[in-house]
Amino acid sequence: MAKNKMAVNKKGIHRFTTYDKKPIAPGKTTEIRTTYNPKGLGSFKKTVSVHTNLGDKPTILTLTGGVK
Repeated sequence: MAKNKMAVNKKGIHRFTTYDKKPIAPGKTTEIRTTYNPKGLGSFKKTVSVHTNLGDKPTILTLTGGVK
């Protein structure tokens, strides 16, 4: 893999999360999909950690929503 391409690592990926395993070139984008199944009514706030080859610290994605 070229040094200037980013890759999402499997480490810590939630089992209901899908992502493209191909490297991402600078200036390009990718899509990460995840599913959360709340256990009850009300609002929720959950996080997904995205680990890449660009450093040791993950990027944190926050999922928020509500169930009526």
